[in-house]
Amino acid sequence: MAKVTLGKHTREEQFAGNLKAAANDSLTDWKTIAKQTGRCPKTMNNYLDGPEGIPLGWLKMFVKITDMNPDYILNYLYGGKYRVERR
Repeated sequence: MAKVTLGKHTREEQFAGNLKAAANDSLTDWKTIAKQTGRCPKTMNNYLDGPEGIPLGWLKMFVKITDMNPDYILNYLYGGKYRVERR
């Protein structure tokens, strides 16, 4: 049998997952978010691959569109040292 290893996700992967979850929770697809924020869908995928390059202006619009909990952003920015309040 093949050996399966389960590793921890990096902070970037966790934050990208939080972005995807916020979009899913708001029932808004990536194309709609891209259109509303003035980005192309490929750029949005690049943001998921490397969230450290996300502009703050785009992130602000994303939070408004999806109603994402900003605590996830602070947790990412502070390297996991910020406590995320669960709603």
